[in-house]
Amino acid sequence: MRLSVAAAISHGRVFRRLGLGPESRIHLLRNLLTGLVRHERIEASWARVDEMRGYAEKLIDYGKLGDTNEQAMRMADFWLTEKDLIPKL
Repeated sequence: MRLSVAAAISHGRVFRRLGLGPESRIHLLRNLLTGLVRHERIEASWARVDEMRGYAEKLIDYGKLGDTNEQAMRMADFWLTEKDLIPKL
């Protein structure tokens, strides 16, 4: 008797689709990141939060560089939909 376990294999996928098109996926991630910075916590499904985590960590690392770094400011300007949150980052 042989047991087999079904494994989730990504087959080269680098991100989750989240049941959305590419533009809607980016809008969703931007809104989740904005909510995370504003409220310092979010509640969402595990798949959405897990997908957003990498972007959030990268954005926080850019935020540590300060407002004099041009690339950090461009990233914050793109990912945060509410521009009054850039100093908080």
